[in-house]
Amino acid sequence: MKKIILTLLLVSLAIGHVAANAFVVDGPSGASAVSSTGVSPPAEYVAGACHFRIANLFGGHFTANPKDSPPVGVYHFPSEGPFKSSVLYGGLSILCVNAADSDKIATRLGAKQVDGVLLQPYFSDPSWAWKPFDKKQHAEIVSLRGKNWSGSGVLVDDTTGDEQTRSRNFSFCLIHDRHALCGDLPVMYLSEPKVDELWKIKAILNSVEFIDGPISTVTDGVKPGSTASPAK
Repeated sequence: MKKIILTLLLVSLAIGHVAANAFVVDGPSGASAVSSTGVSPPAEYVAGACHFRIANLFGGHFTANPKDSPPVGVYHFPSEGPFKSSVLYGGLSILCVNAADSDKIATRLGAKQVDGVLLQPYFSDPSWAWKPFDKKQHAEIVSLRGKNWSGSGVLVDDTTGDEQTRSRNFSFCLIHDRHALCGDLPVMYLSEPKVDELWKIKAILNSVEFIDGPISTVTDGVKPGSTASPAK
């Protein structure tokens, strides 16, 4: 029986499959929590079954609102100021996935390695066939490790569309016990190879720390008694 090792690849994570509600437990939230240096201490958040801390870095900030439907935690990148990036803009959705379900992980992450060959899914195929990457995609596995999680990422180049807007895309999954935080985004335009923002994303992910134990009661996204304002 072939041993299948799950790795990661860029995949459009369907918002409709986001797990449970997401909300702030404690700590600063929103753009006001980001200091003039573009850095603020990690705050606690809950997304589905995932309870974790993540820091606001490079002028960005993380939010999660229980009133959103479907619920999703988003890391917002600055649209102006000294930390503005020509590549990182809008928001990065970070979703909680059941890491114990290997089939779900494979579907979420959109890649697996079989007998040493990295495969990508063809979702348009009725049988959801898995096929090798094209050499022009320059698929590359990136090892990731944090305070109490291990993970992987995959870099893949666009091969279709306007050449000026083709990008190098990065997908990732951070695994802690039965839970995983996953996401994907472009980190470089192929037409501008000198502006590679992968290092920023790795730094943001490195700030993640999963929290074990019961989740505190929250009201409108903020732990009672906290001085933080609700996530917006």
